[in-house]
Amino acid sequence: MKTRSTFTVLMCSALTLFGQVGTELIPNGDYTKLDEKGWVVGWPRPRAAKIVKDGEGARLVLTGGQAGVNFTIPLNEEWGQLKLSTQMRVTDVKPGKDSWSTGRIAMCFVDENNTMVGAWPNVFGFVGTQDWQPCERVYSIPQGAKRLQINPCNLGASGVVEFKSFSLKVHRLRAKPGNAPL
Repeated sequence: MKTRSTFTVLMCSALTLFGQVGTELIPNGDYTKLDEKGWVVGWPRPRAAKIVKDGEGARLVLTGGQAGVNFTIPLNEEWGQLKLSTQMRVTDVKPGKDSWSTGRIAMCFVDENNTMVGAWPNVFGFVGTQDWQPCERVYSIPQGAKRLQINPCNLGASGVVEFKSFSLKVHRLRAKPGNAPL
């Protein structure tokens, strides 16, 4: 009987953990729920950003340099990887003075003191004029990271950056010693 109880507890724990895989971390990333000012419910207030709905569907539009939306996503220590998915279009984006001053998805992992943990993630960034580009990538969460700072933005000198639905999901749990995934 004790073996059966232990098995049941382990199975419930495993199902709870695996139930986290696929969890969406960006609320309303399809821009369907807007407040009375036309901004996405559950999102932080933006800089020079708006939601546009027209024949192309709904999208996040960032106009001019330094436009963006700064998210801080709390991380569960059991999560090992996150998957970012969106589409991005740039129009007349002029690069700024630094190589990273582009239309981009800026991001970094930080600890409890907001100190960067690990290397800068390989992010998507574009300049000039480019039609919709698929942006999908899996990011490993560095040990010690407590939050992800992620910012769809225009860090260029000028131009317009647009994003179709914006998604960040738990992709994989962290392997534990003696319990590595097959």
